[in-house]
Amino acid sequence: MAQVAFGRSADVQRPGAGLVAPGSEDGLVFEFLKDQSEQEYYLALGSRQRVHVKAKFQPRAKKAFNRCLEAIAEEGKKSANKKWREVFGTSVPLAKSASDSSRSFRDTEEFIEDKFPVDVSETAR
Repeated sequence: MAQVAFGRSADVQRPGAGLVAPGSEDGLVFEFLKDQSEQEYYLALGSRQRVHVKAKFQPRAKKAFNRCLEAIAEEGKKSANKKWREVFGTSVPLAKSASDSSRSFRDTEEFIEDKFPVDVSETAR
């Protein structure tokens, strides 16, 4: 049984980028998933517990992959946001105009380590 794990892509600015298959530098996770053979289960990251497959996901992954390609081809157009929304749901806002769809996002993510020093050199007894 093949083991599947995912890594983070360094190219997180591009829409659709993020989780990529091992060995793939810029591929979409859907590209990896659509080509997966049928398996009974996958191993969860960290715990390595079995996650059983309840239904075939390859057809949906292929459909999502094709929609991502369409969205990339339509980059800068209002219709691109609609394609991304079809794949990722309502978390992707609808563009009011073509200029809205090509506007970059504002990174507002904050990390506790940036606000408070973390010292892990001591061990708990």
